[in-house]
Amino acid sequence: MGFVRRHRLVLELALLALVAYLAGVGVTTGLDTAVDDVPPAPAEAAAAVTPHLPGSLADYALIAERDLFNPARGGGEGPRSHAGLRLWGVGLQGREARAVIEDSATHRQELYRVGDQVGGARIASIDWDRVTLEGDGGEEVLELAPPAAPAPTTASAAPPRTPSSWTGARSPARSTT
Repeated sequence: MGFVRRHRLVLELALLALVAYLAGVGVTTGLDTAVDDVPPAPAEAAAAVTPHLPGSLADYALIAERDLFNPARGGGEGPRSHAGLRLWGVGLQGREARAVIEDSATHRQELYRVGDQVGGARIASIDWDRVTLEGDGGEEVLELAPPAAPAPTTASAAPPRTPSSWTGARSPARSTT
């Protein structure tokens, strides 16, 4: 009698697993058919689409003329340097930015923030190497100029001494005494 109970339990568990499997397959199949309602593209419509062929080089001449990535070289209008102002330095700390701008006429340098007025224009933004000014004529850019090379001195400086030119130099080896 104990033998029949064991077989009956195993048989019931196997039938339960089979019913669960079949229920899962049925639900998956039902969802696939309900969700997949996109009709396939007709063969005529797929054949009617032609690929876009590129135009002649003359069609793209305007792009090369304007030169978006190098406005100083191209014919397009790029950022201009505001006459009479020179950017000497920029200081950034977190969201705060300051710029040192010199008025070339008076040779006066002042510290400015975004929104301040300088030379008849308002400072729109300060980046690490430039300041953008907004004025009546549009936007203008002051770029940070590299420092000028120091002028050569007229007096001839003595050449630096090297260890081989020292007189009476001792040998680097230590002597034991």
